[in-house]
Amino acid sequence: MEYREALQKQGTQLGEACLYFGCRNKSDFLYNEQLTIWQNQGVLTDLQVAFSRLTQKKVYVIESSNQLMNKQQLKKGNH
Repeated sequence: MEYREALQKQGTQLGEACLYFGCRNKSDFLYNEQLTIWQNQGVLTDLQVAFSRLTQKKVYVIESSNQLMNKQQLKKGNH
């Protein structure tokens, strides 16, 4: 991400970048502030965070990535 930020500052057009981050709860969400800044700057296109212990139902990164992939395939018409 730091490299992408440097490229962006040089005027380079960046491609899309999605980051999946998994942790137990919000207190384990390391780099939250920096990742949010990068997302707001456009360095990071999408940030998907999965908290496995935040609710009764455990949510893992792989589930988030699969859901996003399915949504993208539906948008493109690939069933």
